[in-house]
Amino acid sequence: MDTGMTGIQTSDRLRILLVEDNVGVAMSVMAAVDTECFDIDWTQTLASSVARAIAPDLDMIVLDRGLPDGDGLDFMQDLRRSGIKTPVLLISARTGLDDRIQGLEAGADDYLPKPFRPQELLARCRAVSRRGKAIDDSSMHAGNLRFRSDTWDV
Repeated sequence: MDTGMTGIQTSDRLRILLVEDNVGVAMSVMAAVDTECFDIDWTQTLASSVARAIAPDLDMIVLDRGLPDGDGLDFMQDLRRSGIKTPVLLISARTGLDDRIQGLEAGADDYLPKPFRPQELLARCRAVSRRGKAIDDSSMHAGNLRFRSDTWDV
């Protein structure tokens, strides 16, 4: 299905879950995404993110650490313990070296301190996406066909 962008098919679009309670940050990210080949779902709490975070069509999670109902780091660790390998880009106002190391050691694929420019977030999303696809052992490709062994989808 063509999305209206030259050569871009819906299946080529990166599906991102943005978990961010700050409306201003979320709006600036979504405005920047508007020009990219991304589809974004936005939630403001961890509780509202659970079902979406485990969906098999999700390519990446952009996750704030400081949310009204908990620490995004704990949420990410729960996902990892459950076997969810979806790449996670942590965003946080916690900018200290120890915070960044803690996030990466806990399983994040990248850590972006706030404040940030939306263009940098998008560049990091593209970079994490490339790494995620390179190590994705749950799907196989043959021509235009893609088989996901974790969901049995073709």
